[in-house]
Amino acid sequence: MARLLDVTSKSIQRWETRNALPSSERVRGLAAQLAEIAELGTTVYTPEGFAACMATPLRAVTNAQALRVPSAAFLDDLERWNLVLSLEKLPEDVTSYITSVEEEAPLRWGRRGRGSL
Repeated sequence: MARLLDVTSKSIQRWETRNALPSSERVRGLAAQLAEIAELGTTVYTPEGFAACMATPLRAVTNAQALRVPSAAFLDDLERWNLVLSLEKLPEDVTSYITSVEEEAPLRWGRRGRGSL
């Protein structure tokens, strides 16, 4: 968000903490446009679908190997986020980017509503 508005991440945090708007009219206008895009996107898609829709072009037209995205479960908590990896862009040798693995909790794959994550 800071890059889109051409401000620092500290500025974003300050506005959110104080529940304040940016002092710059240009930045307020950009923020309003972004809010409108987000509102329209989540009206047409689910929040998850909109996130995927926005991420797809980034994966296709950039060299980004990963995206740091807000957690859909905790949108109000900026400290919670997910790292989305583009596996097709990562080196085949996983030891170059995964240096250690520690078990945190059991991970289950499957459909929601059937006791899985």
